[in-house]
Amino acid sequence: MKSHHLRALIAIADCGSIQGAALALHLSQPAITKALQDLEQEMAVPMVVRTPKGAHLTAYGLGLLKHARAIEQQLRHAKEEINALVGVRSGSLVIGATPVACIGPLANAIIDFQRQSPDVNLKVLELRPAQIIEGLTDGTIDVGLVSRVGLPEAPAYYWETMYKVGLTVGVRKGHPVQTACGLADLADLPWLVWDSNEEPGNMLYEIFAQHRLPQPRRVIRCTSASLYAMLISSTDMVGCLADTAYDFTVFGHSLHPLSIRELLPELNVGLVCHDAKLLTPSANNFVRELRFICRRFSA
Repeated sequence: MKSHHLRALIAIADCGSIQGAALALHLSQPAITKALQDLEQEMAVPMVVRTPKGAHLTAYGLGLLKHARAIEQQLRHAKEEINALVGVRSGSLVIGATPVACIGPLANAIIDFQRQSPDVNLKVLELRPAQIIEGLTDGTIDVGLVSRVGLPEAPAYYWETMYKVGLTVGVRKGHPVQTACGLADLADLPWLVWDSNEEPGNMLYEIFAQHRLPQPRRVIRCTSASLYAMLISSTDMVGCLADTAYDFTVFGHSLHPLSIRELLPELNVGLVCHDAKLLTPSANNFVRELRFICRRFSA
């Protein structure tokens, strides 16, 4: 199995066709087809199914894909490390961040990093924690900044708490329940949540479970930060919000934090990566800036 075989498989998965993969890799279609045939012959299973509308990976191809992405990431990391040793400062960095982590010191860390490393190709993705972990696994994400209630139990990846942020229950200004003083008073209202109850660190589930209260009956899961902001600021929905949300000018002025009697947990915002010792020079530089900014934010 050779690296160009894996690159062909990844390109087919990303582009959905042999032609698209050829264009993405700047190769001919016969070259992509040959790489795929060699790979299938070596693995003795079909990797791709061709249809009139394109091509998609089989179960065998999908099984290999996550390993192919991880291998490609490690090769990229090795190349960037060698380049750094000879004075080449270019590279790439993919950051995954949850919405709560995006409203905080992350922006300043990115600004400082780009000022010091202007030649690095930077990509920032707003994702849920499970998606960030998936990206670390398959090599599509280099580092993550994840918000969650509590700390990971026996984490499979490196975790470093960068800062903590308080939680409040929030509604729109003028909401009929803006004088409510307990979670039980809000049980019949629709709640907005980021994650399903099955996902570890779910804010709403942890809060109600901690106070031994039944979970709200009407729960709407919304993974879009912009839609979440629009819904909670313009409807009667209720949400768990980080304290930093009220400083967010896009919708913070429309929100009203409730003074409820129950003590709410803090959110831990942590750096997550596959292995801190194997970060690329670009990722290491970003993490150094992030640590510095987060220390000032926490002070």
